[in-house]
Amino acid sequence: AYEIGVIIFILFTSYLGGRSHKPRVLGISLLVLGIGSLIFASPHYFTSTYNSNRTLTEVCGGNSTHEEAKCTNPVFYLYPLFIIGNVIIGSGASTLYTVGLGFIDDSTNPRYSPIYLSVANVVSVIGPCIGFALGGVFLSFFVDPLTPTTLTSSDPQWVGAWWIGFVLTGVLSIFGSIQFFFYPRRLKGSREYDKLRKKIQP
Repeated sequence: AYEIGVIIFILFTSYLGGRSHKPRVLGISLLVLGIGSLIFASPHYFTSTYNSNRTLTEVCGGNSTHEEAKCTNPVFYLYPLFIIGNVIIGSGASTLYTVGLGFIDDSTNPRYSPIYLSVANVVSVIGPCIGFALGGVFLSFFVDPLTPTTLTSSDPQWVGAWWIGFVLTGVLSIFGSIQFFFYPRRLKGSREYDKLRKKIQP
């Protein structure tokens, strides 16, 4: 679903973003990314507290047994939220790799822009690695941190706090987007960099 969001929106955001107010486009994309992350985490708040002691009969109702586990999932209606959230995250992130890199190139000295672009690409690789590492840490906490439990992380019935990373990403993205709305269309010195870029080009 993430890739679908990227594929659908990357062409539009790249074309329109290159011809409009780039900082504001980046601010909107971060805001969209944050909203998508919060939507992805929202099923956690729409469900009841996880209870590992419930039997299949309690979950499905009637006389269902483990051998006849063919009941309607009571939280099936929440599945679309994961898909919608992922598509929105992809649509917001797609702009960062196109308009974001273009904004960096426009706002830096052409002699040093390759360094800044290299740093941006390195961060885009290291970022997911840090995300996976933090995800592992969050999964070591119980899915409902405020609910006492006798389960341990090695128990097959253990469910980790998968949602914390998405809430954290959503909040940081939304607050981080605010500053971009106050940026000028072009940063100070960018026009001089354009002239210097024309001189350097053969």
